[in-house]
Amino acid sequence: MESMTGYGNAEGHIEDTSYLVEIKTVNNRYFKANIKLPEILAFLESDIEQLLRKNLHRGSVNYTLRFKNSYATVGWEIDELLLKKAVEKLALVVHTTDVKCNIDAGTILTLPGILKPATPDEQQSEKYKKAALQVTQLAIERLKQMRTKEGAALATDLAGHCEHIREKVEQIQRRSGTVVREYHKRLQKRVDELLSEAKLRH
Repeated sequence: MESMTGYGNAEGHIEDTSYLVEIKTVNNRYFKANIKLPEILAFLESDIEQLLRKNLHRGSVNYTLRFKNSYATVGWEIDELLLKKAVEKLALVVHTTDVKCNIDAGTILTLPGILKPATPDEQQSEKYKKAALQVTQLAIERLKQMRTKEGAALATDLAGHCEHIREKVEQIQRRSGTVVREYHKRLQKRVDELLSEAKLRH
């Protein structure tokens, strides 16, 4: 017996990169995954969902993967089209208003979406995939261990309730004949009292 609620995490440092996975589950009739990945590993979402579904089958699953490259070997790309549009809009504002400003390249690069991690090549992608799935599997195993432990505690608790119910049922069974007789006596007594009252009124 397994609990539907659980938590598991795992951390791995593979070559120059560290991976931290956290998985939380709660009860749900169906399998529903909420997966949060760093932008550079977004391509892994389908593989991770398949791994979660294969191991957990059902429940609401919240999955988070944190990724850190120790030596900053992850490259960066500039979205040139987005950068051009941002510069054009700033230039238009300066030209059409009295606002004076100097366009600073460093500041522009901090605008959302302009600077983003470079898409890894096929070899690098495969390395990231293998490492991420390995750490994810370890987190899943720890999650399942916790759910099994909580399930055992839940089973013990339920067994205690069942035993208590069984004892009460046995008490009811032992008293069933006596209760019927006692009720019959009380009912007969009440009928006799009502008949006596009726005779007195006449």
